[in-house]
Order: sequence, then C-alpha cells, then structure tokens
Amino acid sequence: MIQRRGITRARLFEILEIAEDSDQASRTFDVFIMSLIVGNSVLVVLNTVEGLLDPIMGFYLAFEVFAVAVFTVEYLLRVATATSDERYRQPLIGRLRFMATPLAVIDLLSILPFYLPFVGVNLTFMRVLRLVRLLKLGRYSGAFKTLRRVLHDKRHDLLTALLMVTVLIVFMSGMLYFAERQAQPEYYASIPEAMWWSILALTGNGQQAPITLPGRLIGAMVSILGVGVFALPAGIIASGFSAHLDRAEPDDRS
Repeated sequence: MIQRRGITRARLFEILEIAEDSDQASRTFDVFIMSLIVGNSVLVVLNTVEGLLDPIMGFYLAFEVFAVAVFTVEYLLRVATATSDERYRQPLIGRLRFMATPLAVIDLLSILPFYLPFVGVNLTFMRVLRLVRLLKLGRYSGAFKTLRRVLHDKRHDLLTALLMVTVLIVFMSGMLYFAERQAQPEYYASIPEAMWWSILALTGNGQQAPITLPGRLIGAMVSILGVGVFALPAGIIASGFSAHLDRAEPDDRS
C-alpha cells in the first residue's frame, strides 16, 4: 500500500518479488527489467564482433552504466526487503540467507564484472559473467519458473540418472584404457584421458576412435549407450512437465 510517507517495505517487496498478473506496478517493473536484460545481453554479444559497435560505442557504454546502475539498485532493494518474506524474517541472518539463494547469487554475479576493475581485479573471464544477466530472466519468466519447479520435483530422479551415467563412463573408460593403452598410448595413457574420449563419444563428438578390436567394440557400446544416456533425463523431465501441467490445469480434463 502506498502511504503518504511513500512505498512501504512490504509493498516494495511485492513489486520486486511477487509479480502477480493483477499487480500493474509489478508487471511493469518485470517488463522493464526483462527488456533491460535482453537489450544489455544483445549489446554484450555484438560487442565481441570487432568494430561492429564502434559507431555507437558511446551509446553502448552509457547503456551498460545505466543497466548496471538499475541492476545494482534492484539487488540492494531485494536484500533490503527480503525480511518481508517469512523465510528470511530475521534482519541479519535472514538477509544473509537470502543473499545465498541461487537467484540472489545470479543477481550479484551479473553486476560484479562492472565493479571489480575498480578494485584492481580485471580478469578476462569476468567479462563472460555479463551474460549471467540472461539467467535473471528466470525470475520473471513463467516458463523458467515452470522448468525450475520441474527440476526441483525430479531432482532425485535426475541425480540417479547422473549417477548411472557417471558409473557408465568410469567403467567404459577403464575398459578402453586397458584395450587401447598399448596401441595408442598418446591418447589412452590413463583412465582420465580415456574418460574424455568416452564423454566425447557419448555426445557424438569422439575425436580419437579406438583402433583395436576390443577397443572398437567398447567404443561402439559407448556410442550406442549414449542414446539412452540422453533419453533417460529427457524422459524424466518430460514426465515432470506432464505432471506439472496435470496439476496446473485440472479443470481442462473434466
């Protein structure tokens, strides 16, 4: 509620976090932030093409400063209003817990590349973190929210599938190592190196195929099993989406 003294912390929290369809202020804020994220990310990508943005470099730099300023204020306001959420009710501990959440970490990482050079940290890879801003869309997009819920609901099944894939890779890599270490010691000098080939084979990008008969048989098995490796998590996620849609639209089947 807007009072004479201004917007209350609870109301500001609603605008920042809840984003209900009936809340015009919240929806307007969401559209503004999403537009800023997309526009800024597009310019960051185009700036990697040498000379492309030279004619509008002044605009690009001004837009970057404006976007970072908005994202910084947004992050600080989210931290300040986090205590309006029951999960983060305690003033200090609650805010620290909020700052450790994945979305809050993404918000922080999206602005760090701009500020770090001012304290003497100017690593090239930090520039890539600017593209982390795209992950901020997950806070505002219904599709991202649905995917997040599905991954959370199916996390145990996905972890089981990941464990199976890991066991498969380690086992097959060990077999490849013993089959190929003498024929191709430069590529299969150890099990970890054989694991790298196995991972590439699972994705259809194997660079150094086995040349011995046992190695080729094992390599063929790895390639065939790669189809199932990708089909298993895809099936788990698909079933999660189906279950989510069934819960979200119970009246559509009546």
